Amino acid sequence: MQAGKQAGEARHDQPVVMRRDDGGHDEIEFFGDGELLFGCRHVPAGDIRAGLVVCPSILSDAGANYQREVRLGRQLAAAGIVVQRFHPRGTGHSDGVGSDLTLGSLVEDARAAAAQLRARCPVETVMVLGTRFGALVAGAVAAELDDAPVVLWEPTTDPRRFLREGLRARAVHLVRQAGAEREDPEVELDRQGFIDLLGVPVGRGLFETPAGHDLASQMGDRPRPVLLVQMDQRDDLRPEYVNLVDRWTELGFSVTTRCCPCDETWWYVHDRLAPAAHLLDATAEWLLARSP
Repeated sequence: MQAGKQAGEARHDQPVVMRRDDGGHDEIEFFGDGELLFGCRHVPAGDIRAGLVVCPSILSDAGANYQREVRLGRQLAAAGIVVQRFHPRGTGHSDGVGSDLTLGSLVEDARAAAAQLRARCPVETVMVLGTRFGALVAGAVAAELDDAPVVLWEPTTDPRRFLREGLRARAVHLVRQAGAEREDPEVELDRQGFIDLLGVPVGRGLFETPAGHDLASQMGDRPRPVLLVQMDQRDDLRPEYVNLVDRWTELGFSVTTRCCPCDETWWYVHDRLAPAAHLLDATAEWLLARSP
């Protein structure tokens, strides 16, 4: 965290630039007011068609799509779309404490990333991509961007359901450890102010996310193009996604769905092979078709 603050003292200077083989470059910087955000921006070599803000997932889940997000950013930059990635406060290289993370703070950080993108690059159209829990964040940000196109990779439809899945994963992990103490989550939260969820602290603000912050509510009712990608071994949409698509279609959204076969455990992050090319290609093709 201290390193981030030191770099942040010169955050209004030019970011660190790393050249890419395609002629474009990546810009790395700390930005924001108060606690600083770490950001990486993939910039095209020539004219910029549009911008994309990537809203990552959180907790142990954060690394699951990280490599894919990086590769997509560089692939899109090579095609003329500038891509802004960032680490929310309390995660990665950004300032902040993990136990202070909330859905509200994640949305604030994504807004700051979108503002930073516009401050650094002349873009009129800003699109949003959310992966897993980041889909809830992407929906809230997109709702403030007129008819901004939205891409959702394996989106979390409800924050409470996401955390229940995490608690089940923790329970399985503890069962495998002989003699491991299994403390009730509520007792643990009262005792120390956070829950240890597979090595990552989850504070009360995130654990007790109020009802009414599901993905449909976060996205709002304003019609927009949406690409929903299910990453599963199934070749048909799960019921939770079918319901989302039906709701959005009734509201006038233009919804495209893709089923990309992936064998992900999500909560148990392991060393992954190169990301599936079909996932990146389908996402890039969809976004480019909706860029001016």
